[in-house]
Amino acid sequence: MIELISSVVAPKIQTDDSEDLLSSITVFFQDMRDYDMPQLEAEVAFLHLLQNQEESIFDQIEDALLSDSTHIKRDALRALSRLFQLTFDGNSSIPCKAISILEQYIAWCSTSSITSAFSIIPLVLKNYPNLFSGALERRTLNRLTRTLRDTSHDNSASNLNFDESLAIRHRSSGVAMRLWNFYSLQKRSVPPIVESWRHQALSPDEFSEVRNQWVNGEINVFP
Repeated sequence: MIELISSVVAPKIQTDDSEDLLSSITVFFQDMRDYDMPQLEAEVAFLHLLQNQEESIFDQIEDALLSDSTHIKRDALRALSRLFQLTFDGNSSIPCKAISILEQYIAWCSTSSITSAFSIIPLVLKNYPNLFSGALERRTLNRLTRTLRDTSHDNSASNLNFDESLAIRHRSSGVAMRLWNFYSLQKRSVPPIVESWRHQALSPDEFSEVRNQWVNGEINVFP
């Protein structure tokens, strides 16, 4: 339902629609919050209608990322993912605020939670490439260093089970592939950790799920 509301309904409603309709949307989201239903992704899709509510929505996203509930945290990450698929005017501070939240989450989230956060990076590179810099760039590269170590085939100290390790390795390698293309197209020096991921991924000893991303140039964004 949230996907339908976000992808189909929200883009069709404009700011010149009736006030009653806009009021109903606000009440609808409040009801979802009251019943602890995930609603952040849909609210982000309606940002063009929810005047002056950006700060409230961002506060909710930050709180949700601190939740112990997997579905609440995932809703917050999907909200960020949805946001980077929207277009804002050049004076909007919304993308920069979202970048700040994302880079902080990438810095402190657990290794087992990094896959969803990494799923958003390709959207940033595609739609807001100028914002992939500073702390977000630095922390993304730092986490790629950690995930390369934590998912290494010979890392006996890792607390990850096989399925977790493979999922994280698959996602991390996909992000590294996108970054390798990103730096190469901009004719910038490719960071050593991205080159290390490329070397590992193309090794004949690597899992096919990881290697095929580089061979076929494929990466899924937020499955």
